[in-house]
Amino acid sequence: MPHALLVTLALTCLLTPSGLGLLVLPFAGLAGADRSQLVGLALLGLVPLAARPPPVSGSSQEPEAAPRHRQAVEVRGRWRAPPHVDPFLELADRRVAVRLASDLDPPRPGQAIVARGIAEPGRPLRLVDIVERGAISGAWIDRWSQVCDRRLARLLPPDQRGLVGALVLGRRAELPFEVREAARATGTMHLFALSGLHVGLIAGFLEGLAGFMGTRSRLLRLALLAPFVALAGARPSLLRATTGWCVASLAAHRGRSSRSLPRLATVALLVFAWDPGLAHDLSAQLSFVAVAGLLSVAALFSGRLSLWFAPCGAFLATAPLIAETFGRVQPWGLLVTPLLIPLVSGILTLGLVCIVAGPCFSVFDGLAGPALSVLADLLADTLWWSAQLVPPPVWPAPLPVSGLVGSLAVVAALATLAHCRPHPSGDAASAALQKWTQ
Repeated sequence: MPHALLVTLALTCLLTPSGLGLLVLPFAGLAGADRSQLVGLALLGLVPLAARPPPVSGSSQEPEAAPRHRQAVEVRGRWRAPPHVDPFLELADRRVAVRLASDLDPPRPGQAIVARGIAEPGRPLRLVDIVERGAISGAWIDRWSQVCDRRLARLLPPDQRGLVGALVLGRRAELPFEVREAARATGTMHLFALSGLHVGLIAGFLEGLAGFMGTRSRLLRLALLAPFVALAGARPSLLRATTGWCVASLAAHRGRSSRSLPRLATVALLVFAWDPGLAHDLSAQLSFVAVAGLLSVAALFSGRLSLWFAPCGAFLATAPLIAETFGRVQPWGLLVTPLLIPLVSGILTLGLVCIVAGPCFSVFDGLAGPALSVLADLLADTLWWSAQLVPPPVWPAPLPVSGLVGSLAVVAALATLAHCRPHPSGDAASAALQKWTQ
């Protein structure tokens, strides 16, 4: 069976809800799939079934007048505040969601405490008194996140911390409203989602660090990359890019060369097997569909043309899903994105050294702070002017099929064209593109 068709069927099995992707098995058999390929497609089709929520029994409505029974409780645990997660108490056998009274300050992450609070059914435990007991231990990712917060506060004024924090630490909730609206108007919101660009920069930084230390160990680079993924919240696009980088590194270590689209299918299998619920996550769907379209179009061209036209594949592949979800698409984002990538890359590079690395390079704060501030202003201004100049988004008519099916159809068409290309592209430009996307 052609690789392009196998990848398309694999993505269909993974991303189609309720196990309907199993319907591709007869088609795969007619297309010449062998027994192992059919078994693999069947297993992929069962993944969405494992992610389906269980049916809710009984009435779904709770009486509004039902009394809430309050109870005073005392608990002993360790205070946790991981990035992108609401604070909680870590007990010996479970986690307890909590909220603090207005006159209480949160303890330090990893601090063992004795807390008294009020428990109500269906609500987080409301803490009214906290007594610190014992030393701080564990919670290293929480404390690292707080170090990054202090570095942001030291280097940048308040109006720029949200933009830099979104690009470096993945905190999109803190992105300023004006920047968010300008990114939506220009179709460049994807630049604020940690993905292949971020992993490529970090992997390049770690390769330089490993060379400086006199080692080429891929295990060392993975050990340094994994904490950043945890710090950034392990978003679907970041998981996809990191897993792809690991698969590519493993193939290179074993002296094997893998085609980009089958490698992407392998990454999808690993990610969705780790968390089957991601098969229904919009950001995960957009991430995999965009990269599949990008790599398919890149394979149609040689040399630097693959770098210039590859983003068109990502736009075409995600357009049906974006149009169904948001009701609009912005083609002019293809022209605005290249203007912003140098500024985004500069902020990422400085952020990795001066924010993520903590105070290790604080000797450069006098230069890094003003440089980050200038880049953040330039990025915000470029986004604002681009939003004023580009035409309004396109509001397409609804498709007769779901947006996901439409995106998969576009990926299938692009992958088929790439497979039928008379001379495959194995040049340095295509290899660089695969490195930065996966």
